Amino acid sequence: MDIVFKPSLRKSFRQYVELLQPLIKCTPKEADILAEFMYHNYLNRDIPDRARNEFVFGTSTRKKIREHLDMSSGSFNNNMSSLKKRGILKENELPKKLRASPKPYKDGQYKFELTYHFIIEDNAEEHTEVN
Repeated sequence: MDIVFKPSLRKSFRQYVELLQPLIKCTPKEADILAEFMYHNYLNRDIPDRARNEFVFGTSTRKKIREHLDMSSGSFNNNMSSLKKRGILKENELPKKLRASPKPYKDGQYKFELTYHFIIEDNAEEHTEVN
C-alpha cells in the first residue's frame, strides 16, 4: 500500500516521527523536538558527522529549535532529558536510525521512504467461538 503525504520539508520530519510513534512512543512535545533535530541534521548533512553533531546539538541550534517550537527553557530541557533517559536521543548525537534523509524523486521533489515489515511467527489461525 502506498500512502502519499505532501508536507513542507520541515513538516515532513514531524510526520516521519509521527509514523514512528508506535515504536518510539514519545509525547507530542518530544516528537516536535526530535523532528527538529532530524531537520537540522538534514540541513547540515554535508558537514562531517562529528562536527555536525556538535553544531546540531550546540547551544545556538537548541535555542533556534526552542524558539521555533515556542517552548520555555525548562520545558525544552525536561523533554530533552526524557528523550535521553529513554535512549531515543544520545548525548550530542542523533541515532543512525533517526538520520532520515529525503531522496530526490521527480520534478524537483524529494521523498522519504519508510518501510514496515511484519514478520508473522505463528502461522496458526486464531478462531473465536460464535454463540
